[in-house]
Amino acid sequence: MTTPSLGTTVLGQRLLRLYRLSHEQAITGFQDAALDLLFLHTRRRQGVDELSERERVVAELVATGQNHKEIARTLQRSPSTVRNQIRSVYSKRQVGNVASLVHALNAAQ
Repeated sequence: MTTPSLGTTVLGQRLLRLYRLSHEQAITGFQDAALDLLFLHTRRRQGVDELSERERVVAELVATGQNHKEIARTLQRSPSTVRNQIRSVYSKRQVGNVASLVHALNAAQ
């Protein structure tokens, strides 16, 4: 009998181990795994989750004290694109200045 390929994720490895256990042990293990999945599904979204990858990078650079022109040079983008991304980050994080953004980013970690 061959075992199903579940990948290399922690949950996949756990399910594979359960596949090899007795029926009673497997039921208990699958219930635990289901609870883990429920936790993953119901985790509260944080503001950082809403940011795109590019917005996250821009937010981190803003937090280091760089202005939009310096960030644009660093990321090889136009200054207006970076300025729009900063506005988007401020809006999504519901902040109005760099200090509040830094506080919000630190709180999300």
